[in-house]
Amino acid sequence: MPAPPSDPAGRLQPAALKPARLVAGVLALLALLMAAMAAAYWPWLEQAWATEQAPLAWLQSSLLWSAATLALLLALAEPGAGRGWALVSALLLAAALDERFMGHEWLKDWLLFHAFDGDPPR
Repeated sequence: MPAPPSDPAGRLQPAALKPARLVAGVLALLALLMAAMAAAYWPWLEQAWATEQAPLAWLQSSLLWSAATLALLLALAEPGAGRGWALVSALLLAAALDERFMGHEWLKDWLLFHAFDGDPPR
């Protein structure tokens, strides 16, 4: 991997700092979101972060968020392949949101109610 661009004094140029600023911004946004969730659910913090009571679901959601963030960093760092990585990042983010807020369960319930009048297909 090539070294980041720097000027003769050895300081990093602004383009090389962009991914670091993005990571710092994502971490700051995550801290703000967690603080808001803690304030909204105080003193029942386990309901704020572990709605499904399943550590595996929490881990999967966290891994999807991390992969989406890394794909976004690659989209910003590689000008030629940026669109592909941005699409991957958006899809991973959608999967993480679906895992956290159980969108697929809502869709299943809606389909059962509207398409099958509440009865599962036989």
